[in-house]
Amino acid sequence: MWRFLEGCEPPKKKTKTNDKEKQQARREYDRERRKPRSFQPAWQNEFRDWLLFDKSKMYCMPCRRAYGDLSAHKVAASCKSAFSTYSKGPFVVGTNNFRHSNLASHSLSEGHKIAVEHAKNRNAPPGQSTAEVTLQKMNSAVFTKLCYLFRNAHAICMNNRPLKDFVWMASLDVKKGVDVGETYRNDKACRQFISAISKVEQKKIHDEIQNHKFITIISDGSTDVSVAENEIVFCRSAYHGNIKTYFCSLKSVKKADADGIFTACTQSLSQVMGPSSLGKVVGFAADGASVNTGKVSGVIAKLQENLSPSIVMIKCLVHRLELAYKEAVKCKQHDSLITLLSELYKFYHKSPLQRTGLKEAFEKLDSMPVMPLRVGGTRWLSHTLRAIQNLQKCYSAVVLHLNQKKDDAKHGPKVKALLKLLRSKSVVYYAHFLHDVLTTLSILSLQLQQTDSSIYTCHEQLLATLTTLKKMTVRFWR
Repeated sequence: MWRFLEGCEPPKKKTKTNDKEKQQARREYDRERRKPRSFQPAWQNEFRDWLLFDKSKMYCMPCRRAYGDLSAHKVAASCKSAFSTYSKGPFVVGTNNFRHSNLASHSLSEGHKIAVEHAKNRNAPPGQSTAEVTLQKMNSAVFTKLCYLFRNAHAICMNNRPLKDFVWMASLDVKKGVDVGETYRNDKACRQFISAISKVEQKKIHDEIQNHKFITIISDGSTDVSVAENEIVFCRSAYHGNIKTYFCSLKSVKKADADGIFTACTQSLSQVMGPSSLGKVVGFAADGASVNTGKVSGVIAKLQENLSPSIVMIKCLVHRLELAYKEAVKCKQHDSLITLLSELYKFYHKSPLQRTGLKEAFEKLDSMPVMPLRVGGTRWLSHTLRAIQNLQKCYSAVVLHLNQKKDDAKHGPKVKALLKLLRSKSVVYYAHFLHDVLTTLSILSLQLQQTDSSIYTCHEQLLATLTTLKKMTVRFWR
């Protein structure tokens, strides 16, 4: 058009500008020609979820809580990268760049989204945060597998099985279609599981015993397979009429003297029940050994000296019953019966040939095979009773078999000696009498061994036992 008009000059050609030049031009415009920017009240409603204005600067409340100076996630391993990236952000330290685009871009930034999610999780009820829900979903399968393995470890403890059984038990679960995973299937993991179960059970005992006012220590010595001295420690208490016995620990002692047993008892009680439990001790129960009952240097003397002079010594009633029984049965007939039971057990237990011959004797008598039992070993009366009961059941078969072996060149003299005892009128009468006595005493012994027994129940059972024994004053073997 300018070509057809006189005196008109052609317009200047437009020059192409890049992004940097445009940005520089906007900055010059804002600095020289535009009025100073200010905070718009409408922004407060638009970004009301997070915007904070303090008359001079704008802040983001979630970002200040997540990345500010008082942030709890400064040291959190999972938030270190986010903290280092956004801790110096403009809406964290404050900005006076009052532009709507800054607010819009910040609301869409990754750091702001992380801060908002963090604030949401902090205010969420326990167990409903995003992290907890995600972790529960991720670990549900692993938790189920560990439950199976923990049950196997607990079964090994309860049944006194070796830790190596844990491996084949896990393999058996796989064969049965139970998914137990590929990890933790070794005896070392089993030891860790058992340790974790033990700590949980100790915590339960500690919390429960806090309400109890009085405690009695129960202690006994033992020797393991490595011939090392150990002291097993229990504590017994009553709360609201309920009697309970708690296992404390199995302590290894260098020497089973009064000092060693005293240290093992006090340390076990302190570790499981807490140091305050030592002030609740009112009794000490153990066997009648002098190391426990000594009034000058025994364990009870040290407990009275270091804890409380009012602690009472309680001798184990079952041990005292055992000692009283052994003192009462000292007679020739008893020695003969014990010799007979011991020799019969050795004769058949150590010789497969003799056991086979005895089984053939049972077949001839058309009766169920029953083998002689050992009368020694542990001292409880019920074991002796079972040995006499088995002798009564296998008496006919044993006599029949020994009659067949009495002319044997190797075992003849021993067989004849056993037959003589078996056919002895006094020994047979005494065996039947002792069977009746031990039946009564075994009931008393088992009652005394009950974990929930009390002095009242023990005294009632003792009176019943004495009444029954008085009826057995006639000795038929004389």
